[in-house]
Order: sequence, then C-alpha cells, then structure tokens
Amino acid sequence: AEGGRVRQRGARPGALRGSKQMAGAARKKLVGRYEVGRTIGQGSFAKVKFAVDADTGAPVAMKVLDKATILNNRMLQQIKKEISIMKIVRHPNIIRLNEVLAGQTKIYIIMELITGGELFDKIVRNLWSTC
Repeated sequence: AEGGRVRQRGARPGALRGSKQMAGAARKKLVGRYEVGRTIGQGSFAKVKFAVDADTGAPVAMKVLDKATILNNRMLQQIKKEISIMKIVRHPNIIRLNEVLAGQTKIYIIMELITGGELFDKIVRNLWSTC
C-alpha cells in the first residue's frame, strides 16, 4: 500500500474461513498504512478524516484533497506551499505533518490529530466569556 494506493481491508488472513463469515467481516479502507475512519471536518476543498496508523495504532488526521478540484480551482501552488511549510515548521502550537501520500485522484495529507473541537469555536467562546 505504498505511495498512497487505496485498498479495502478485511479480517486478517486465516482469521475467518468461509464465505458467510467473510461477508460479515468489517471492511476498512486503507490509504497507505492508514485505516480510514469517519469524516471529522470538511471545508471547501478538502475533507478531514479520522484515521489510525495500522503499524503503530496511533490516531491521525487525514486531509483528503481531490486532485481535479485543486487543478480546476488553480490551488496547486497553494497546496504545495502549505505542505512545504508544514514540513519545516516544528512548534508545539502547530499541527505536525507526518507524511503526504498521493493516489490517482486524491492527495492525502497525514497530520497529528488534535481533539477538542474547532479553534474558531474556542475563540468565540472565550470572547463571550470575557464580556
């Protein structure tokens, strides 16, 4: 699954036998070594998915960008700039980039997962609590 190839993943080989058992096995979408879960955020040009590194079990955020949308909206340079900045910036208050994968139609930006909601919502709540 290197290079961002996407495939479906079922139970471990040999764990289940027979077509009835296999039909009931949960299927997980894999991108590279990441098991992709639910959508946790969405913007104009990307979705952010919860994912788990299948090798380490570590939770990550996976930003999924559609290549055609990026090209149609002339955003390629902006995306390249975002990635190059994230590669070099190391600060405790900035989300860390783990890696970037590319499939035929998608770009996957794998980042540190931060929980607790939207930053904008926290800022608004903080402003209202000080009034």
